[in-house]
Amino acid sequence: MPASLPAVALVAEACPFGSAAVRDLLLDLGIASVVQARNGAEAVTSLADRAPQLIVLDWNVPLVNAREIMSLARGGGADPAIVVTMSEPTRSAVEAAVAAGARAVVAKPFSPRDLRARLPLTSP
Repeated sequence: MPASLPAVALVAEACPFGSAAVRDLLLDLGIASVVQARNGAEAVTSLADRAPQLIVLDWNVPLVNAREIMSLARGGGADPAIVVTMSEPTRSAVEAAVAAGARAVVAKPFSPRDLRARLPLTSP
């Protein structure tokens, strides 16, 4: 678990409403900068440009799959906290997300309270 709140978080979610809701929650928690990506390609660009310490990632994000994004996020020795969201959290999908490096999996739809409870955060 991180020692303090991350400076930069990435939200990779195709649904604008869902992305905005997660962004607002993270900002309310005190994260200084939240980058939004509408698809996997934008997420990959954000990984390189912003080096987020927290990633909230839709398992079914389009264009670049979540497993590849998670692998790229961990490249070069980085270890961001990754929370995966899923609309169909089957046992095999959850196991695959955890095996790929997710610290938590949250089933959609979720409340802000549900997501907050699964975020691997501590305050300073």
